[in-house]
Amino acid sequence: MEIILWNSVTVLSKALIYIGFAVLAGCLFFSHFNNKYTASARIEKTVLCLALLASILWFFAQVGALAEEGIVGAFDADLISMIWSSSVGEVTVFRVIGFAVALVALFCFSYTTSKWFFLRRCILFLSLTTIAFSFTLIGHISSQGFVDKALLCVHVLIMAWWMGALYPLKRACSHLEARELHSVMEKFGQQASFMVGTLFLAGLGLAYSLLGSLENLVNSRYGQMLIVKLILVSFISMLAVRHKYKLVPNLKRELDSSKLNKSISMEMLIAFLILFITAGLTSIVGPEY
Repeated sequence: MEIILWNSVTVLSKALIYIGFAVLAGCLFFSHFNNKYTASARIEKTVLCLALLASILWFFAQVGALAEEGIVGAFDADLISMIWSSSVGEVTVFRVIGFAVALVALFCFSYTTSKWFFLRRCILFLSLTTIAFSFTLIGHISSQGFVDKALLCVHVLIMAWWMGALYPLKRACSHLEARELHSVMEKFGQQASFMVGTLFLAGLGLAYSLLGSLENLVNSRYGQMLIVKLILVSFISMLAVRHKYKLVPNLKRELDSSKLNKSISMEMLIAFLILFITAGLTSIVGPEY
């Protein structure tokens, strides 16, 4: 019973961390959008606060899982001290600092002057890279070499960039006129063409490094979950292609963004599923299973 409890808490908290990471990327890379179509500052801060709390919750979930004594075991002082000095504690420190510093930047530097705007973006960039680095310290990739860790950083940063863009773009559909929205989506599409290709290459490199063969991909639980994730990524990629070659060009003719808005909503739903599957892959299923 305890293992089910703590596995569930671990997956949920890690999924919230991933969502917060994506929102942080959205705050950084899409902060050039003006106020009428950026994601609400209140929502950004709320999600980052939840991600900060989830980082702490994730730590105590690791303690509880080791103690195997229910919720009380998560607060065992000796185990807390032991795990705090391990890579789990190190990861927690990096993530808590990353999210906390990002929140300070959002609360204290929400000015429109170029000086404060630049400072906020620099702080958010440091927060984002700090959290990205934390992914290399634990899990299946922690025992791999520099190249694999670099691939992971590239992979998670681009994934966060892509998923962090979805809500601002959805807001843009609701607040911009069709012609202005077309310009925004065109620019995003040009960036995405390169970024998504790099994302896939980094992901394939990581999959090969962790699984080693097609047989392991098909026969292991980890490989099977990875296949499900790849199918979802394929779906979200097809939606992105549909945006680029059909819905966005149609904005000039139909002057109606409702179809694009609905399609981005579907893309967001699939993105959430991908993040939850990733949380499961990195928490309760390993390449050896």
